[in-house]
Amino acid sequence: MAAECQIRCEIKQGMFSDEVTVVIHAMDSRGKVTSVSSIVPKKSITVNRKDPGHGSLRAYCIQKKDRMTSVVLPQATMENGPSLIVPTEEIIQS
Repeated sequence: MAAECQIRCEIKQGMFSDEVTVVIHAMDSRGKVTSVSSIVPKKSITVNRKDPGHGSLRAYCIQKKDRMTSVVLPQATMENGPSLIVPTEEIIQS
């Protein structure tokens, strides 16, 4: 069963006032860490008060392993669609 979790992200301005662009660290098919971006509703993020350019994105953790976690995002990424694999250390709350 999927559990709600929070993923570290970089937060950038969106095109509209009710959205932001987030940049997330994900793993490609070879296990290399890369950056992917997604346009998400502002209500799905929590902004870091000390560093407003960073925060966390609400997602659903599907499967957690030692080094990687499979997640489903609230909005599809431009590169990978709605689900991707992130390094487990990017999960800050589950």
